[in-house]
Amino acid sequence: MPGHSSEDVANWVIETLPFDRIYLYGGDKPFHLSWSPEPIGQVIRMKLTERGFLYPRVERRGAPPPAEK
Repeated sequence: MPGHSSEDVANWVIETLPFDRIYLYGGDKPFHLSWSPEPIGQVIRMKLTERGFLYPRVERRGAPPPAEK
């Protein structure tokens, strides 16, 4: 979405839609979103080490999807 970081869009998804897992790589990079018929709503942020490797850090473990409005 022009004018919005991928973090903004990912946060909208997290707050609004049911999803299985979302992998965040930073506001200037794409994010990965997976869906399942029984989504768990897990948020994983990929962190960069000093050596340049990415490792996953779970920020939200299997929280239920947001309530429908």
